[in-house]
Amino acid sequence: MMKIIFWGETAPFETTQNMYTMAALIARTCAGHPIHVYRFRGVRQEYYDLYREQAKLLRAHSSGETEGEALEFYDCGAKQDERVVRQMRQADLIVINMPQQRRAWEQLMERHMMCFENAVYLLGSYQSHGTMNRDFIACMYRIERQDIGLIPYNNEFVHYTQQGRLTDFLERQQARNEKNRLFMQELLRTSTLLLRHLNLA
Repeated sequence: MMKIIFWGETAPFETTQNMYTMAALIARTCAGHPIHVYRFRGVRQEYYDLYREQAKLLRAHSSGETEGEALEFYDCGAKQDERVVRQMRQADLIVINMPQQRRAWEQLMERHMMCFENAVYLLGSYQSHGTMNRDFIACMYRIERQDIGLIPYNNEFVHYTQQGRLTDFLERQQARNEKNRLFMQELLRTSTLLLRHLNLA
């Protein structure tokens, strides 16, 4: 079993959204690995209600014949109590979800949350023209650029996920919708980043 912790300084819903998006993509590329999703106490149930359909598909994916090690995704929201820190220390991978806001990064440093060697960073709703872009963050906080994943801002993606239709969105993209081709390429790069750190890619 491999434990993947999603935690962040983002809005709690965005951490949940990012986790389900990555779990869904990894399920498509790692068919031999069962995938389980959990939420920590304090992460609101209403966020999970939006992902009922996706949760059913992940359970179906995990109920078939699988040979690989199980991948367990844990949504910790923005909690930072003793239990969360203990889980982080036991994790195979920590995905730290961050906004493009300097104050949030300063808080991250103040809380000593950048001391985990098995951590990668995920910028959701990413806008490349912002001052706090990936290159600036990598330089400012001495992070390897390849350890920063992106989920670019995309109106259609936001529309579908807010309606609990992540699966519909991903299926439309699998049909090679040219409009969002670059967006999907970035999502796949980010899911590959996670798999690489788990030695699965």
